[in-house]
Amino acid sequence: MKRTLLIIFPVILLMGVLLTIFTEKHISSDKDYASDKKIIILMYHNLIKDNEVDEDKFKLGYEGAPYLYTRKESQFLNDMKHIKNQNYQVISLYDFLEIKNKKMSLSRDAVIITFDDGGRSQYDIAFPILKKHGFKATFFVITNRSGEDGFMGWEELREMAEYKDENNKSLFDIESHSHTHLPLPPKDEMGKWKEAVLFELQTSQNLIKKEIGKIPRFLALPGAGNWGRGDEDFIELAKESGYFGIRMWLRKTVNISSDIYQMSSYPVLNKTAVPVPIEEWFKENHEK
Repeated sequence: MKRTLLIIFPVILLMGVLLTIFTEKHISSDKDYASDKKIIILMYHNLIKDNEVDEDKFKLGYEGAPYLYTRKESQFLNDMKHIKNQNYQVISLYDFLEIKNKKMSLSRDAVIITFDDGGRSQYDIAFPILKKHGFKATFFVITNRSGEDGFMGWEELREMAEYKDENNKSLFDIESHSHTHLPLPPKDEMGKWKEAVLFELQTSQNLIKKEIGKIPRFLALPGAGNWGRGDEDFIELAKESGYFGIRMWLRKTVNISSDIYQMSSYPVLNKTAVPVPIEEWFKENHEK
């Protein structure tokens, strides 16, 4: 009997220690994978050389103003320097997905840099600055505009997609901002609406796959028209088409609990403070 107890007691003790270690690891796992870290998605559009700006028009901040969605080169450079100086972790949307799935950890507050539309200035101005800083970025392109005046062609997009840093890591993802960016039919015409949604999602996806060699898995929802922000039917069609997430316009930060099919972002405009006020935005509207 004594011999049996001598054998059983150490086994029970060992099981208790292992259970404690497992429990502590499980309890702290969310913290390890960034539940306490703040993440902000920045949304840029056009950039412009400082010496090409009409300063009087640039100051206009109303919807429809010619430079509302434009950032000067000097402003963008200061934004990137600020991100570097503040030691934010610059991650991609694919990294964010890995973090949400607890396959990647986040050591500090993070920034995700995105661009909409596929304007040529993103290649001429943003691309060199991003390379210099070693920052990842996502370019959401309107695929039927590729190669048009003022927009990047597939050659430029391929160059960015194929670029690797000194550690042989890819920095830039080419994703979908729809095929035409045009308003969708009214949803009460459900058949036409569904057909139009699938056309926009899948045509852009197929073109990017054909030209870049990689299937885009993220969509930036067009801001104009009835693109159904948060619409369950739209989200279901995006999932069926193979999209892993949708980035929207809402001014909120994100975290590992955020719905990846309703990712909020902050638009960086002509009138946005320089450098971009990430700390203020973190403070004003952090998702719980």
